Amino acid sequence: MGKNLQKCGSSIKNNVKHTIMIGGLSNNGIEKEFEFWAAHDVDFIMLSVAYDFFLNREKISEALRLKDKYSLNLLIHPRPDGNIFQTPANIEAHSIMLDSLDKIRDIIYQNGLINKLILHLSSCRLPGNNFRTFSEEEAISNSLLFYKHLRQFDDLTFVFENVYPPGIGWEELGYVPEHFSIFNLPKNSEFCLDTGHLKLSTMNMSDIFRLPYKITCLHLHSNNGRSDQHIPLTRQNFHEWREVEEILTYDKYIVLEVKNELDKVKNTIEYIKKNQIAP
Repeated sequence: MGKNLQKCGSSIKNNVKHTIMIGGLSNNGIEKEFEFWAAHDVDFIMLSVAYDFFLNREKISEALRLKDKYSLNLLIHPRPDGNIFQTPANIEAHSIMLDSLDKIRDIIYQNGLINKLILHLSSCRLPGNNFRTFSEEEAISNSLLFYKHLRQFDDLTFVFENVYPPGIGWEELGYVPEHFSIFNLPKNSEFCLDTGHLKLSTMNMSDIFRLPYKITCLHLHSNNGRSDQHIPLTRQNFHEWREVEEILTYDKYIVLEVKNELDKVKNTIEYIKKNQIAP
């Protein structure tokens, strides 16, 4: 599950062996991004894909080719995109989304990909387009129906991510802890802590620790407190997240979810390895 499973991941702390997998972000699946992350000695790429599988065919095919070329595994992150507003809030999109998840599941097992899917609970609005806007009440009601169907994927692990409040960009469920208690999520659901989103949110670490989900993924990045800038966490700003340093002692998939200042990524990786973290 990635070329550096033992190198990046094996450490002994309190006589417990922990596995840390470090990954990078690819929005487009283009080769220069795979080449960049492979040069920085990560284990996997988190690949954002549209829920509509028809829109993903070429992107996923290319990512699978690059996976083998650069010896990097893939962690899939389905997102709303395309001609239909693909979100659990939109009943009209449910069949497309479920069909796509079924196809993605086949690809995961056929190609030995990481058996987790990173999901946002439900989007109410996408910025910069004319898609329909859903109220939170409508989004919750319609999403309840979607998550009933999600139970059929009992061989996949769904990892749900915290998001930032309305008014910053996307409008989604998951910016308050109550949202994660409304839905009857699959029993093997887990939690993805996004540090950049948390910095923009009214939630805090204690809220997340009280949720009944194990934190198995981290999206590590920072911002100026006003917009989702995806700035790398480094030695200089890691102090913002002392709690994150503590939970790095668990088994984790860490995604360096950065789009800017990529020159600082090496610094971030070295800091993570030094402080957990890996030998």
